[in-house]
Amino acid sequence: MHGEIATILEQQRQAQLQKEREALATAVANPQAAQTAALSGAPAPAPAATKSGPKYDGPPPSVSGGAGAAVAYAQAQVGKPYCYAGTGPDCYDCSGLTMMAWQQGGISLSHFSGSQAGSGPHVPLNALQPGDLITTSSWGAHVGIWVGGGYVHATHTGDFVRYVPGLGSVIDAVRPQG
Repeated sequence: MHGEIATILEQQRQAQLQKEREALATAVANPQAAQTAALSGAPAPAPAATKSGPKYDGPPPSVSGGAGAAVAYAQAQVGKPYCYAGTGPDCYDCSGLTMMAWQQGGISLSHFSGSQAGSGPHVPLNALQPGDLITTSSWGAHVGIWVGGGYVHATHTGDFVRYVPGLGSVIDAVRPQG
């Protein structure tokens, strides 16, 4: 019985991961359309069909430098498990993911979401750029990284690093400064 439940739960997790990978591929392939859809609340455009499936080649072409490295790193972690105080490479918590992503971009952040939420100038949600740190709580307790059209974040124990299309529950954002 327990084996059957575990199998069903794993199948559901894999199906959810596939949906998130497709949404992430859409944002990477067409960041302008995904950004417009995210800001308007409309669903993101469907990904174009490819013979090899969704690609994770890194950030959209318009993202370069430190932000491009941070976005590419965050995208590559989708599907890895959440773990308390995790900084990778096998599992992450929210601030560990963003800290390590921006480390690839040459900026040091603390491993504390509240501190990260104040690590740069405030960014209006209608001006988000890939690499911006987003928060989903008024006291900065949860951070993620905007990748264009949505964000990547590590949620809670028992979950995994995931891509969320659109603004979801984003309430604030900052642009990390080096």
